[in-house]
Amino acid sequence: MNTNNENILDIPIPPIAVPILTPSKPTTKVKSSKSMAKNAYDAVRKKMNEFSDCILGHIPEPIKKPINEKR
Repeated sequence: MNTNNENILDIPIPPIAVPILTPSKPTTKVKSSKSMAKNAYDAVRKKMNEFSDCILGHIPEPIKKPINEKR
């Protein structure tokens, strides 16, 4: 089809039976790595706080010695 004396830009384009893709609007924002790291850090911090609150909730209050008021 392409001979040496023809320019590649002059060759006719063959018909292609594939639909042409058109770009669509993005549905979500692209997150930066800094914001993703902050989200991960916040999630881990929240879970750690929940865990520590759970443990602290199971520790009984210390027994207070009664004060002898007769002294």
